[in-house]
Amino acid sequence: MDIQTAETVQMVITVTMFLLVLGFVAKNFFDWKKANQKAELNHKLMDKFTNGQELNAFLATDGGAKFIQSLHFNGHSTIGSAKERILSALKVGVIFIFIGIALFVNGTIFNYEARFFNATAIIAVAVGAGYLVSTIITYILGKKWGIIGGE
Repeated sequence: MDIQTAETVQMVITVTMFLLVLGFVAKNFFDWKKANQKAELNHKLMDKFTNGQELNAFLATDGGAKFIQSLHFNGHSTIGSAKERILSALKVGVIFIFIGIALFVNGTIFNYEARFFNATAIIAVAVGAGYLVSTIITYILGKKWGIIGGE
């Protein structure tokens, strides 16, 4: 492969990776912003109650049941979603590891820019491994604390 083709492929991969990371960061930022707004609204609603009896009376109504069901964390219902969040983190970790492996393969194919591909691959594999370790720790602590049942 000639140098011009290798540089073009490198540029396409670089721009694609940059846009993917930018989209990932933007999505997480907007999810965070939305979660903060919802938490603030829920906090203001909870401030309306002056004592525990009022809160219990509200929670016993249909509106209170809907309020409890509407509580979300990162797009998942807070009730019974620990496994969903663990699986989601596991998927992200596996995806980053496969991206890293693909970049290592590209580094061997395009010897001209092997340092670029290998450096990016190391970062992707490190992020993926971090997600996997985090997922394992979350699972172990969830089992220990009784958040995750023993099905």
